[in-house]
Amino acid sequence: MERREGWILDLYQTPIAMAVWILGQDGSRRCYFDEEFRPAFYVRGPVVALRSLAGTLTSRFSRLTATFTERIDLWSGKQVPVCAVTPACLAAFSTTVRYIRQAAPRLDLFNADLLPEQVYCYAHQVFPLAYCEIESEGSRLCSVHSLD
Repeated sequence: MERREGWILDLYQTPIAMAVWILGQDGSRRCYFDEEFRPAFYVRGPVVALRSLAGTLTSRFSRLTATFTERIDLWSGKQVPVCAVTPACLAAFSTTVRYIRQAAPRLDLFNADLLPEQVYCYAHQVFPLAYCEIESEGSRLCSVHSLD
C-alpha cells in the first residue's frame, strides 16, 4: 500500500467509481479510483409503503440495499423512520432515484438530489483543494484523509 500527500484537484463520477485527481507535493498529477464509494439516499413515508418499496427495489435492482433507520427531520427536529437506499454502484444512483420518483411519487426523498461529488466530500470530510493523505494500491484509492 502506497501513502502519498497532495491536494485534491478534481473529483467526478465514473460508471464504476469516484475518480479523484491528486496534485502531489512533487507536482505530479495522478488519478485514483474509489470503487467502494456507494452513496445512500433516504425515503420517508408510511411504514407500509416503505416496506413495499424496499421489497420492490431489492428484487428489481441487483445488489441494492434498502435498510430501515431513523434520521432527524430538519423542520421538526424529531427522529423519523426512513428507508436508506444504497444502489449497487454510482452509475445506478440516478436510475434508482428516477424509478422511485415514478413508482412512488407520494414518498419523500432526501439526499437524492445531491451531486455524488458533494456526497463523497461530505462522507470523507474533504473538499476541493484540500491537502490530504491518501493510501492507494496502484490506481485504486483505499483511503483519503484531510490534513487541513
